[in-house]
Amino acid sequence: MPRLADELGIEAERVPTDAPFDVRAYDGIWLVPGSPYADDAAVLRAITAAREGGVPLLGTCAGMQYAVVELVRNVLGAPRATRRPTARAAAL
Repeated sequence: MPRLADELGIEAERVPTDAPFDVRAYDGIWLVPGSPYADDAAVLRAITAAREGGVPLLGTCAGMQYAVVELVRNVLGAPRATRRPTARAAAL
């Protein structure tokens, strides 16, 4: 990530999904590929905080899937919405 930050001229910090952090402390959030995340609930809380706080959010691959789940649950009113891989893993 340091090389990417240098190429783009930005500050970047990796924050594990199971580590506490305040979304509002960042100018933007990138939810990277690589699911399953360590803590699904933490990821969804971060997405909600970003949406409600006007923090720009980019979700790629699983990050976009989680962003859609958060939107469907909290904006469209379907609280049981989930990602299929997450639902499948929970059933095992």
